[in-house]
Amino acid sequence: MTTEQEPEAAPEISAAGPVTAGQPAKEPADVPAPGSPGQAPMHAPAAAEPGRASEPVAAHATAPGPPEAEPPAIGQPEATDPKTQPTARKSSIRFTPMTVLELIEHAYAGGGKKLSLAADVTNLEADASQAETEMHQLRKLAASDRLLAVPPQVLIALASVKIKYTARRRILELMLAALADHPVFLAYRKQLFEPDAEPKLDARNVSDATQVVTYLALGYKESRSFTADNRDKMRVNAVMSFALLRVLRDRWPIEWFAATLSALVWNAPAAETAQEAVAVLVSGQRGDALSQLARHFEGKLAEASRKLQETEGTAAFRARQASLAEEQQRALSAELGVERQRVADLTRQVVALKESLEAEHSNRDVDHSHHVDDYETLRTLVLRNLSEQADLLADGLHALRHDRLAVADEFVDRALTAIKKEVARVREMDKYRL
Repeated sequence: MTTEQEPEAAPEISAAGPVTAGQPAKEPADVPAPGSPGQAPMHAPAAAEPGRASEPVAAHATAPGPPEAEPPAIGQPEATDPKTQPTARKSSIRFTPMTVLELIEHAYAGGGKKLSLAADVTNLEADASQAETEMHQLRKLAASDRLLAVPPQVLIALASVKIKYTARRRILELMLAALADHPVFLAYRKQLFEPDAEPKLDARNVSDATQVVTYLALGYKESRSFTADNRDKMRVNAVMSFALLRVLRDRWPIEWFAATLSALVWNAPAAETAQEAVAVLVSGQRGDALSQLARHFEGKLAEASRKLQETEGTAAFRARQASLAEEQQRALSAELGVERQRVADLTRQVVALKESLEAEHSNRDVDHSHHVDDYETLRTLVLRNLSEQADLLADGLHALRHDRLAVADEFVDRALTAIKKEVARVREMDKYRL
């Protein structure tokens, strides 16, 4: 089987100690600066997805613990010539492997116990000529690791020590091969080697896969040998190994790592009382303590999210009110503009009517003056004509009384003719006036 070559600048959770909230990982002096986006401070998860922000939480199982007794050398390599093989430096505190194969065999010999490595293992070399031997021995040892107890311990130790990049990359390749050969990952081999392969593989898929693995697939002869507790240990180890590989090998962000472990590993329910919570936190059981911290910060996050939603709801309501007020203001402004235009039109009409009325008043004054003049002229003419005709009628009456009919007839005829002419003239004046 061939393993995928890691990019030349792989990210690290830690190269010289644990990664805690707000503390970036230290880089080895001889390892290229990774520049990984996963070096930002961790936050507690909202969901186990890559790149999702989360609450502050310490990285799980990255700090080397107290000194432990050296495990028995089970599965150590066959004796070789000490002149041609480097010798590991051992002490009562830390183990310093000189070769990758030595580290792998030491880890599997411990049966999944915590690896206590020296903080600086830069003397560890990755010998390309030993790659085939290392892979062969790895598969041989991993075949007996039914619960995947060793890979997470190796990866945790790898994240906690100062090591050369080439050796680190080789160890990651071997751990990737150990996972790929395990029944849990058989259906996801392609996605394990290629993180972008579809369908995407996430820690939740790995956790679910552990629930369908049978005892026969793991090499047990009887089902009672594979208990529910064993299955849960295998699930935790598989999820932890997968998460560590994705961060150390594939540069997935530390926020995703914290969210994944909080959802799938540190997933014990919250303590019912404060006394129980305090007892768990000070018990020294790191997984249980982190579970309590995760539940605590999840509660805080849920409360903050609720308050944020309430605030956003209030802000949205106020925004809708402001929007309605603006619409009403625009509508009223439009109505006001219409009314102002109507007032302006009416004002112009009033001005025009005033001007017309003033003109009519002026015209009536002129007409009145003309009428007065016409009246006076007509009165004068009528009085004069009537006086003249009255004199003629008086003369005609006098002639009639003296039996002078011809004279009376002439006078009366002249008077009537004059009166008719005056009546016709007055009527002619009325016609033109109308």
